[in-house]
Amino acid sequence: MGADCKSAGLCLRRFKSYPAHKNRSFHGVHVQKQTPQKIQDLLREWEIAFTTIEHEPVFTVAESEKLDVELSPAGRTKNLLLRDKKKRNFLLTAAHTTNIDLKSLPRVFGSKGLSFASPERLDELLGVKPGSVSPLALVNDLHGNVEFWVDSNLANLDEIHIHPLRNHLTTTISSDGLRKFCARTNHSYNVIDLNCSNQDVSGVG
Repeated sequence: MGADCKSAGLCLRRFKSYPAHKNRSFHGVHVQKQTPQKIQDLLREWEIAFTTIEHEPVFTVAESEKLDVELSPAGRTKNLLLRDKKKRNFLLTAAHTTNIDLKSLPRVFGSKGLSFASPERLDELLGVKPGSVSPLALVNDLHGNVEFWVDSNLANLDEIHIHPLRNHLTTTISSDGLRKFCARTNHSYNVIDLNCSNQDVSGVG
């Protein structure tokens, strides 16, 4: 499937998807609105390597860049929960330097009219507050109401930095670890190229 992407010469390409399990039991986990400690317990139980550090609360990418902590620049992220006119919900995790064009994204999502989720929607769908949006919050999406998409710039990194549900903590895991986490929480791991050089949008699966 292909389409032209004309906004600011930007091309968005959906080119890889790792389907989720159909069973939504979370492999024995049946609770909502987890705590950061529970996230760490689950990562250990699922044998996903990680480290977590504590720091001042941050609400924006600019604030996170000012933190006096040792985090690899390539693995720093920004995380957006988006909703379209048909009430589909998309969690997008992108490299912190990636330019995100909401006018072009609907072409690859197959949707129309994307907008940012409200604080109430963040709490309802992911159990987090603004500034704490993270793919680790997918553990709270028991009913599969959120689709997960990850920037291809992050898809093969050894270190990805994301909040474990609170913005005064940062957890570092690998892209493989994040993929495994998504599988454990029964979410597909969809990779999207937000910076491709040609003008075609293609999909797989």
